[in-house]
Amino acid sequence: MAEPKESKRSTTKSTQAVSSSSGKSDTFETPILPMLSAVVFPDMVASVQVSRKKNRALVDMVREGDVIGLLLQKKLDVRDPKATDLYRIGVTALVINKLKISDELYQVFVQGLERVMVESFIRWDPIIAARLRPLHSEGPAEEALQSLQERIISSLEHFVSLAPRIPEEVFNIIKMNTGSSGQLADLIATHIPFELRDRQQILEATDIEHRLNIVLDLIEREISNIRVINEVADLAKEELDKQQRRQFLRRQLKTIQRELGEDPDQMRLEELRERIDTAQMPNAARRQAEKELSRLAGMLPSSAEYSVILSYLDWVLEMPWETTTEDNTDLKHAKVTLDRYHYG
Repeated sequence: MAEPKESKRSTTKSTQAVSSSSGKSDTFETPILPMLSAVVFPDMVASVQVSRKKNRALVDMVREGDVIGLLLQKKLDVRDPKATDLYRIGVTALVINKLKISDELYQVFVQGLERVMVESFIRWDPIIAARLRPLHSEGPAEEALQSLQERIISSLEHFVSLAPRIPEEVFNIIKMNTGSSGQLADLIATHIPFELRDRQQILEATDIEHRLNIVLDLIEREISNIRVINEVADLAKEELDKQQRRQFLRRQLKTIQRELGEDPDQMRLEELRERIDTAQMPNAARRQAEKELSRLAGMLPSSAEYSVILSYLDWVLEMPWETTTEDNTDLKHAKVTLDRYHYG
């Protein structure tokens, strides 16, 4: 995608060329808008929400057709960024339109123009401004990068086919609108949701071959991540299928056992009833055990409380209700016994 001629004229009109200390005349001063959640690339159109006071002052100052600088902020939680909080490489951008949503919120539409590097910050109040130097891409001839481009396109097609959150139209947009190798890398970084730090790394790569290799590595990393996620999902689905099959087989087994009069749950209840009848418990304990047995009979074996009541009844029925021993009240004997088992 070629850079619009109107953008170049606006750049000339809206920025002031100044001489740097080394005698170069390609630096210029422009307002800076810190970016929190996006990296804008050349030729990319982006919508930016502006809410912080200093940034709103910048938006109030500029007009449609003016040029500003966009620099990514390193940390999201910094409300009033300083020089060390901003990356030094960003882009200039043409202000296409701005909308006032409320007293504290603007929506600004911008188009990326060219990569730039901060020579120095010249103002922090009431807005941020900096002296910028254009960065020119360099690298081998397009013919030498053809093989690398084809690898990227092939990997990108594979990635889009695997990633459910990315529409297939994205691949067609990238393939149909690619001009140079540098634009291919920028276009992929624009449409594929890489991490912000990865996009910033692509933006900072002025060597086109290096930029393409970064993009290829990122795509292959995403493919690897998706494969791992899919493998985990397949294993989880396989385990779930096994559990569902076991549950189905258990239900079938219980149905067969009921038909044969061999329901294990019913047999367990009958066994507990017999143990209660023969346990020779006191009346109060017997009434409580019968009450818990009735509750157990009305529950599903899969419920958590079922196992609790079953454990309680087993414990109650193991008590030696009618077993007695002869008491030995001799204190010396008690002392010897306690010291043997509880000393210290």
